[in-house]
Amino acid sequence: MLITKRSSILRLITMLIFSMAICSVQAQDEVQPQLKKSFLQKLVHYLDSSNVMGTDPDYIGLPEKKWCVTLNSSHNQISLNLDSHLEASADDQFDFNLRITPPVTNSVGASICYRGWGGGYGFSLTGNKGINMSFNIATPMNGVNIRWRRFNFDEPQIGASNIISEGIKKKGMPLTTTELNKSMKIESFVFDGYWIFNHKRFALAAPYGQSVIQKRSAGSFIAGLMVYYQKFDMSQRENAIISLFHNGLGKLKIYQGSLGAGYTYNWVPTPGLVINAVAMPVVSVVNYIKAETYTYKLDDEYEKMFEEENEQFSAGDLFSHITLDKKNSDSDWGKIRLNLDVRASITYWIRNWFITGMGQIHSFSSTYDETTIRMSEWDIKAAIGFTF
Repeated sequence: MLITKRSSILRLITMLIFSMAICSVQAQDEVQPQLKKSFLQKLVHYLDSSNVMGTDPDYIGLPEKKWCVTLNSSHNQISLNLDSHLEASADDQFDFNLRITPPVTNSVGASICYRGWGGGYGFSLTGNKGINMSFNIATPMNGVNIRWRRFNFDEPQIGASNIISEGIKKKGMPLTTTELNKSMKIESFVFDGYWIFNHKRFALAAPYGQSVIQKRSAGSFIAGLMVYYQKFDMSQRENAIISLFHNGLGKLKIYQGSLGAGYTYNWVPTPGLVINAVAMPVVSVVNYIKAETYTYKLDDEYEKMFEEENEQFSAGDLFSHITLDKKNSDSDWGKIRLNLDVRASITYWIRNWFITGMGQIHSFSSTYDETTIRMSEWDIKAAIGFTF
């Protein structure tokens, strides 16, 4: 999990307090077993038993040691595509393509947990600006994954095609990396949760949390809920040309709520090794879009200089003479869409040590007016840990 420095300190302090409390409670259990259990004692008992409560011990077991320390690395990337159709006239139509692909985010970190409950801190290795936070939890009956990103981006790829007649496209500008005069603002939030039906013999926490061990192969049907939010802002007057390519679109917010069903399976070919795959198609039952469009106009005096190719005209000074006006604010309920959530993992235990690797892919799409928006995101993690 990548978090801010202040948040990480608070989480670290919380973990230390939590660790001291558990150690204190365990010591009291040894010295005063006859006393009535306190709240903390009940909490420790719950943490010791909750991960295997109601499960079949022939299929699911606990690691011998209760504490776990993990060193991990994370690599993820988001890709956002906007495809727009612009009709300047009946005989002058264009298709414009905008590709936003920030560099891969690489990070390393460490975490500590007690029976799967804990936290950690990650350090970015790539120095990408913005916020990149994630949260994951897996229990016998369900799993939750949350990711929030917010960043600025100033090097998109732009392409165009000219439609000359009867839908025939004449290749125009190929996809070319362009450096913007002012960064676009992009934000995304993804929540996906699973409900496990066969939680008696199948444990999602075995490959993704290592808080339990899958002893035998088993699978389960799953139900899922996904919530997706995307905010895209290119309304800065320095980005007027790109906005005009997309019919004056300046700001866009997308809200999607999806329900899905799929299947997941833990394959245990040999003791200590578990290979997992999850596939869940989801249908967007809520698809709400809010958009703001803008008009961009040159100052009269500067527009005249531009048309006359006056020597005093400076392209570098152009944007300071653009007036930006909000044209329209519109909202729309989009069509029902089919998206996909896929993930896989492999974990291998060697006595009190384990190594694990996992990957996940999200994909979403939506349409506003003559613009189609597609977002995809992949995430790969690797870790090594030991219990004590």
